[in-house]
Amino acid sequence: MDYIMLNAPTRVYKTMTYTSVEISSSLAEIQRQTVGEVRSHQLKFKVECRDAIDLSGYGMFSFFSLN
Repeated sequence: MDYIMLNAPTRVYKTMTYTSVEISSSLAEIQRQTVGEVRSHQLKFKVECRDAIDLSGYGMFSFFSLN
């Protein structure tokens, strides 16, 4: 998020959101603390505690086959 804030066009950072998927609440808390060090990131960031391979957590999307 720091890189995007510093290097991308302003509109990119202003409109972005970032979701971290963590498998444990302790790792999620570390992410919250780390991101929270930059106040402007806090409203753009969220942590979800779940299994990253559980596709139901990603909302609507589709897979494309390369076959």
